[in-house]
Amino acid sequence: KLTEAQAKLLEMERKRGVADTMARDEKEHLQKQLTEETKKLKNLRVDFEAITTIAKKDKQEAKEQQMQLQNRIKELENRNVQLASDQGEAVKKVQNALEKERQLRGQV
Repeated sequence: KLTEAQAKLLEMERKRGVADTMARDEKEHLQKQLTEETKKLKNLRVDFEAITTIAKKDKQEAKEQQMQLQNRIKELENRNVQLASDQGEAVKKVQNALEKERQLRGQV
């Protein structure tokens, strides 16, 4: 026959075994959660880096397009100045030609 002390000892060992099993199961569960959360965090970091890289690239492209547009505006402004100058010269030539024609008619 088991003595009362032996019975209590067996019951305590059984309870400790159950507690150990529960603790081990909880540890494994928490470890799985930690692994999943770590993967999610890594994925978020990768996404963040990708978005940051794209944003930097978009910003650089926008800056380059702005520079190209500014250069094109300057080219058009310079062209307008040149056309105005050319137009002024053409008007002078026409006026000179008309003046010469009047002078010639006056001589006739």
